[in-house]
Amino acid sequence: MKAKVAICIASYNRAEFLPELFDSILAQTFEDYHIYIGYDGSTDHSLQIIQPWQDQLPITILDYEETARIGLNKHRVVERALKDGPNLIQMLDSDDTIEPTFLEKSVEAIGKHDWLLSWGSLFGSRSGTVEGYITPLEEMRLRNRLHSWGMFKSHVLRKHNYRTDLSFGEDWNLWLRLAIAGYKGVILEEHLYNQRWHESNLNVAQKYNYAEMRGKVLEGLKLQAIDRPYRFHLLGLVHLPVSEHFMACAFTQKIVKLSKMLLSLGHEVFLYGCEGSDAPCTQFFQTHTLHDIIREWGGDNRYDIGYDWKKLGFKHDISAKRTEVTKKYYEAAAVAINRHKMRDDFLLLFQGYYQKPVADKVGLYLTIEPGVGYRGS
Repeated sequence: MKAKVAICIASYNRAEFLPELFDSILAQTFEDYHIYIGYDGSTDHSLQIIQPWQDQLPITILDYEETARIGLNKHRVVERALKDGPNLIQMLDSDDTIEPTFLEKSVEAIGKHDWLLSWGSLFGSRSGTVEGYITPLEEMRLRNRLHSWGMFKSHVLRKHNYRTDLSFGEDWNLWLRLAIAGYKGVILEEHLYNQRWHESNLNVAQKYNYAEMRGKVLEGLKLQAIDRPYRFHLLGLVHLPVSEHFMACAFTQKIVKLSKMLLSLGHEVFLYGCEGSDAPCTQFFQTHTLHDIIREWGGDNRYDIGYDWKKLGFKHDISAKRTEVTKKYYEAAAVAINRHKMRDDFLLLFQGYYQKPVADKVGLYLTIEPGVGYRGS
């Protein structure tokens, strides 16, 4: 007899957490379910943990060699579950747990909607709440506000299963495809899901570059192009190249990240600053060199001859020399921006009021401060 809900779990080396998850499933007030778990060739003792639970829970184990791709693991588990003809597919992560009324309330709340997502709570090395939101497609392609434990009508995943080539971002990609296809969902605003936070969460977040991940997630999607690209003028700091290699300065790294994001959306980015700047942009305009600072502009105590900023960081000393050097940089930057600006361009000043002299000389109406809030900026 087919179950109403197919619980799909894609697991890899989660032996230590699976008993807690199974305990929480066993405690459910809704009992018309069947569990499908793919352990993806786990190298720990996951299989030995799962098998005894088959005496207490209806579990189908999918045994296959390691895929190293969470998207393929989820795809296979869902594909197998759909063969038994369930009405609903409930995705669970193998290191998490669910509250006793999770399934009951989700089945009741999904109604005529195509999918449902409940809110959650963090446990483990972090605490707090995890609240998902339905956002416009324009925002969804910038960041994902939905999570991995969705409940879906079977016909939805029968047509839109997980992408098999993704090792990350598989949920984000699925939510985007469902939004593009016009499926409608509902948020159950109760904290019924418990998301475990542990060291591997941080490892995954640090492993992948956001811009690269987003590019892979969006790959192949039929997203409507931006009606018209905008032009952004970004101003670096006087004494630092705008480069990914210089991680010590929050201002510099914010310029790098914003430039990448704007370019990925189809906009044009014009970067102004010191020699050595290599952040992604449409065009870089070098306003000065380190030689200009040291020899031509009166010197700056952050750039002594032979000083290696890559190894030693920058010197943040306030002096009259620094003020004069900064003034000369702003004059050069304003000349360069005025030479290339167009009406309705955006001028982005990451140091806010500190860079107001440039805004005054450029005169663009659309001037924005995406600053990080340092004192004095």
